[in-house]
Amino acid sequence: MNLPAIIDRIFDRENFRWLVGRLQGDGTVDSRNGVWFISADRELVRSARAGVKDLFGLDSHIYAETSKSPGRPKLRLAVYSRTLVRWLEERGFKFGRKEWNVPKMPKHLFCPYLGGLFDAEGHIELRNRKSSQAKIRRVVIYRSIGVHLT
Repeated sequence: MNLPAIIDRIFDRENFRWLVGRLQGDGTVDSRNGVWFISADRELVRSARAGVKDLFGLDSHIYAETSKSPGRPKLRLAVYSRTLVRWLEERGFKFGRKEWNVPKMPKHLFCPYLGGLFDAEGHIELRNRKSSQAKIRRVVIYRSIGVHLT
């Protein structure tokens, strides 16, 4: 994989920005093990897998996380590539509890990025109205350190 050679092809693509948002919201970047996406939503894991394959040509593996708590089991998408980790870090993307940042990007790519964050860590709060329709009260996206953006 020659990542520098494909930078122009992927850096300004919507699915790349969505992946970065997903990774910052529900992922892990580890210089020893690569990149992991975690979600209970099978479709989100499949979308991330397709994006990694399309953008970087990398294979990935899906594992079921074991948990004693009730609810849907979480899935882990593992992309074992130290080269990908270095490439992301060299371009200023920061991941993790303490270093998370909103990357600089053109305005037209902010919505896909925000969509990835929302898919990972967001929800919509509704306000009940007297009529049968509910109104959106606010949209919340939680950061990995527990602070939320509204």
